[in-house]
Amino acid sequence: MERAIKHLKYTFSKERIFRKQEDLDALNTVINFYNETEDKALKNQKLFVKLFINEFLRHTTLSGKTSTEAIKEVERLLSITTDEYYFKMQKEVPMLRFNALSEKLSIIPLYEQKEGFIRVNNSDEVIAKNREAISKHQDKFKKALTSEFSEAETKQFLDGHLYKIIKKFSIYD
Repeated sequence: MERAIKHLKYTFSKERIFRKQEDLDALNTVINFYNETEDKALKNQKLFVKLFINEFLRHTTLSGKTSTEAIKEVERLLSITTDEYYFKMQKEVPMLRFNALSEKLSIIPLYEQKEGFIRVNNSDEVIAKNREAISKHQDKFKKALTSEFSEAETKQFLDGHLYKIIKKFSIYD
C-alpha cells in the first residue's frame, strides 16, 4: 500500500500528466486514510508496541545484534503460530514446576550468575544441604518432573493469565 501511494504521488507530480483537482483530492483522501489507519493500529496495539520495543532492545543491547538482526528475530518469533507456542509451553511445564519447587525448597543451584560472573556452588556444605532437601522431597520432585499439563490445562492457564494482563494493562499508555 505504501509503495502504491508513493507511486501515485510520483505520477501525479509529473507535469505531463493531466489531472484535475478532484484527482488530487482523491489521492490526498487515500493518503490521509492510510495514515489514520496506521495511527489507529499503533494506538490500539500499545501492549504489542511495548513488548516489541522490549524485545528489540533485548536483542540489540543484551545480545549485541544489529537493528536489522533484532527486527528479523522479532519477525521470526511472531511468525511462530500461537498453537506452537501453546505446545512449547505445555512441554516446558515439568521443568517450570521443578524450578519452582527447587526455589521453594531453597535448593541452591550448582551454577549461579551474578553481575556478569558465573559462580560455582559446589562446596561440601551446599552439596549436603541440597542432597538432604532432594531426598526429603524426592516424591515431589518426581511428580513435578513427570506431570505434564494437558492441552486444555495449558490453554486454560495461558488464556486466563493473558486475558487478565490484557485487561489490566490495555488501559495504560
